[in-house]
Amino acid sequence: MASRGAGVGLEMEKMSLEQLRALKEQADLEFNLFQDSLNNIRTATARLEIASTALHDLSLRPQGKKMLVPLTASLYVPGSLDDADKVLVDVGTGYFIELVTKALKLGFFKILHEPALRGQNLLRLENYSGLN
Repeated sequence: MASRGAGVGLEMEKMSLEQLRALKEQADLEFNLFQDSLNNIRTATARLEIASTALHDLSLRPQGKKMLVPLTASLYVPGSLDDADKVLVDVGTGYFIELVTKALKLGFFKILHEPALRGQNLLRLENYSGLN
């Protein structure tokens, strides 16, 4: 592997200025793509943590409790809690799935707290590339 890296260095020495500029642009594009992907993962993790907290708060409410139910990010309608053990999850494009709260809590816990699923390698990537 070390010899392969040395070969690339020799090839770069033979490149013209235009080729080096194109290589730099390609590297910048790839770096920006990785940085955008990392930001998207951070955003998704934050949204998952918010959903996990909301699910926990919902499970603490008594049955029949009056509440505002979100239809969109900015539209809420009055409703009441019928069964905190089952929730409807919006999976996009107007489709909802009824899921058991305990299963969702377990899924949230696994995703947020198990290093293999959380992406321990992202921390290494941040430290290596200086993205933090």
